[in-house]
Amino acid sequence: MAGIEIVSPADNTVFDIAPGTAATGPVMPVIQAQARFVGMTPDPTATTRFSWVIKIKFQCSNCRNGKTREINDELRLTTVGGNCTINFPRVRGGDLTISVAADGPAKCYGTDTKGLKIRGANPPRAAVNGACGTVSLQKMVVQESGRRQFDAASDTGLSFCPLFSGDRLGGVGLLQITNPAPSDDDCWSWLANINHGIQIMNGKRSTARAYPAQVRNSGGFRQLVQQFTAGKTPPPTIVLPDFTADQLELDTIRGYNGWAGRDAFGNNLHEFRVPQDAAGNLVVTLNATNRGTIVWERVPAADRPQNTGDPNYVGNVMSRIP
Repeated sequence: MAGIEIVSPADNTVFDIAPGTAATGPVMPVIQAQARFVGMTPDPTATTRFSWVIKIKFQCSNCRNGKTREINDELRLTTVGGNCTINFPRVRGGDLTISVAADGPAKCYGTDTKGLKIRGANPPRAAVNGACGTVSLQKMVVQESGRRQFDAASDTGLSFCPLFSGDRLGGVGLLQITNPAPSDDDCWSWLANINHGIQIMNGKRSTARAYPAQVRNSGGFRQLVQQFTAGKTPPPTIVLPDFTADQLELDTIRGYNGWAGRDAFGNNLHEFRVPQDAAGNLVVTLNATNRGTIVWERVPAADRPQNTGDPNYVGNVMSRIP
């Protein structure tokens, strides 16, 4: 009986996304597909135009902690002859179907593969650290995911499922991208996940850098300054400095997990706060020139909200070994 058959890939073949390097990121498999006519003499395969449709379908809810969300992709190719090289334009995994159709002498013929799958591989430590760049981000990857993009062992473990967050809020991958919602690339490309995390961190760093000025300009802080200087002649100059580089980095890390809670002035609670004594007065160090400096105080985990995020997130991150 005349028809078309797919010679390769064989049904039920599993393809792996190679982890790649910090420079390349993950690398999709290149699939050499082959189809041919059967039951026809002479065989028209070599001169026939074949139309190929390649589809990848993935449902996140089929994985542990995954939400209901589809990540699908489609590629269409045309060849003369039955050989087709499939180079995927995006990093995706899931159920793979290769369909091929061609016109024969009397009618159009077509067929599909069955049971093909694409799975991901966790990147090696060196690749992750190289892509992260900073030690802080390397430590964050260990804290967030144990250096796992996929739900498998770190360092090249294989899985059909990205690593979704245990809170079932849709966080995924090395940096458990959650807010803003992760893209399709964040789910399947470990390098895209890191790059998105870097973008988020850059935004958090800007917010952290602006926080000291936000406090200085708040009415509550100005009132405390007035209370401290009242009756002193001449009144001292009170300085609340910007964060040091180290303080800025720690507050940026805090921001990634979320600045939950409120400070004494109604702002989001950051990693550091203005120190106050038991009576609520400013703690100020005066020098010989009547200049008073306020030294930022690290907020203890116990003074943070205990029902949201990780109260000791920064401490936990900094204790990690990248």
